[in-house]
Amino acid sequence: MDSHANPRRSTFAIYDEALRARLCAVALATVKDEEKEGDDTRLFLCPACGHIEPNQPPASCPICTARPEQFVQV
Repeated sequence: MDSHANPRRSTFAIYDEALRARLCAVALATVKDEEKEGDDTRLFLCPACGHIEPNQPPASCPICTARPEQFVQV
């Protein structure tokens, strides 16, 4: 086994975590706004990778390409 870390894999992991942090922040802000305003914004969660989309599921998950019918409303 090679003792050197794969820099491309590390870069992808860092990007993935940064994206996940931003999406969680958006989801949290949406929930807080909904509690204040009584807004009926819906969030859709990709069960494969955890990607969150507001209002409606995308045509395919931008992270793992899951189909829209696989998204779960939360």
